[in-house]
Amino acid sequence: MFTKTVFRPIKAIIPENVASTSAGAVDTVSSTDYGLNFDITLNCSTGVVYINSLAAATTTNGFRLEEGEAIDIRVSSSLSIIGNSTTAAYQAIVWGV
Repeated sequence: MFTKTVFRPIKAIIPENVASTSAGAVDTVSSTDYGLNFDITLNCSTGVVYINSLAAATTTNGFRLEEGEAIDIRVSSSLSIIGNSTTAAYQAIVWGV
């Protein structure tokens, strides 16, 4: 687990969500909900999830996050998320400006 100092308001909290395992039905966090160029901290809470901000995530083109790992990323349009099993789950914080 990591700790960092943050002095920005939280725009949204995405509670633990079981990631889809179907390439045709990936989860998406989008600029439609949060505006263009949003910052997000995504935590893999169980299993393995793959993310991709350029295309629909798959296990071959996604950035792999294992249980307990997190990433801070700025997303220009949308972030696609997929899991490798039916127990893969994630949670996220979308940061305000």
